[in-house]
Amino acid sequence: MSVVRLALIGLCSFAAVACTTRPLKGYEGPLRLDSETALIRVERISNDRTAARVRIRSFDTARGEVIPVRADRIRVLPRRTCIEATATSSTLDRFSAELCFEPVEGGQYEIRALTRGSPQPNQLATTGGEIPVAINSASGPFQVTMLLIVDSSTLEIVAAAEP
Repeated sequence: MSVVRLALIGLCSFAAVACTTRPLKGYEGPLRLDSETALIRVERISNDRTAARVRIRSFDTARGEVIPVRADRIRVLPRRTCIEATATSSTLDRFSAELCFEPVEGGQYEIRALTRGSPQPNQLATTGGEIPVAINSASGPFQVTMLLIVDSSTLEIVAAAEP
């Protein structure tokens, strides 16, 4: 087999692995089943100019240590957990908060940000449950008005913070 062909096969293999990355493991010890842990992820934003980009900045460990990260998905054990997240609007308004809650085994949670524009504030609507969703406002600048964690299966807000 030629060197070029081997390099091409290696590159394709690396690309396949890179596209199937797992969530960050937020606990010590061996990997556990998904049903034994909880998944916390950030909301996937659309191309909506009013939406804010959310990043997980840190989480705490069972020993009370704060671990800094830059992740959009993390697996944690079912115990009281604090996640520091930052939301940045399209007009660069930024809000960070620590959101603490008790995830359950097999639970899936989503960190979301609400924004408000000027001169008219966004109106809140619900989508099939209790999750508030911001409706587009007329113009910017857009301000982050809340960070929240939503249980993906029950649509219950389990943690929230405002500036």
